[in-house]
Amino acid sequence: MSLGPIEAGLIEEAMRILRFAKERALVLRLIGAAAYSIHCQQFGHLQGKLGRALSDIDFAGRSTQSSNVRKTFQDLGYQERGMINMLFGNERLVFFDDANKRHVDVFFDKLSFNHQINLTDRLELSYPTIPLADLLLEKMQIVRINDKDMIDTMMLVREHSVGDKEDETINVSRLASLCAQDWGLWKTVTTNLQKTQDYAARQGIEDSDKEDIKLKIDGILASINGASKSTKWNLRAKIGERKKWYNDVEELER
Repeated sequence: MSLGPIEAGLIEEAMRILRFAKERALVLRLIGAAAYSIHCQQFGHLQGKLGRALSDIDFAGRSTQSSNVRKTFQDLGYQERGMINMLFGNERLVFFDDANKRHVDVFFDKLSFNHQINLTDRLELSYPTIPLADLLLEKMQIVRINDKDMIDTMMLVREHSVGDKEDETINVSRLASLCAQDWGLWKTVTTNLQKTQDYAARQGIEDSDKEDIKLKIDGILASINGASKSTKWNLRAKIGERKKWYNDVEELER
């Protein structure tokens, strides 16, 4: 995978932060576009080919370690976004390195955008990022999904196999289980998977890439739709889109 100097610098900085955090026994895991890049050594070129640039660094961590996270970033030379950190410090912390024009977000315990993905028991299953299924859900839970989200998803799907384990595999059992409990999440995830599949078909990439992405997304959708749904899911499904099925959130850089 070939990265430009800015993207390479962000990845290098992300790994420096992770090493520093590990020395202090902090549970930090990379998420976002940088995490996708790290996992996609063979097909990372799709980001560049489709005009996807890395712009910031995002992590997931534990809220019980928030004070130590703040101290760690201070020691690394970062400044805090005071008002956000004061108001939302148990959910999210924001840091800046003005000299190098770097922006870091740390999200605690969950990925909470239009839906909520609990990471409490997931953070230590993988390193240096959260597991691949959760990386996929990070993008697929966004109702107003954008091109950057779909490019990242295409790349992740193209790079990895789909199965029922965690190690460098998109664990479809994880996806199916969560979607079987929550009709709203199911609605957003399945809609976005289809959008991503359609988006990939329109891009100027190799036919082999398009076909691989299509087949894998077909398989993911089949597993999600084929899973036995909870009573709560079925009751909510009867209401459908007549009631909003997602949370409103501010637009975030992703």
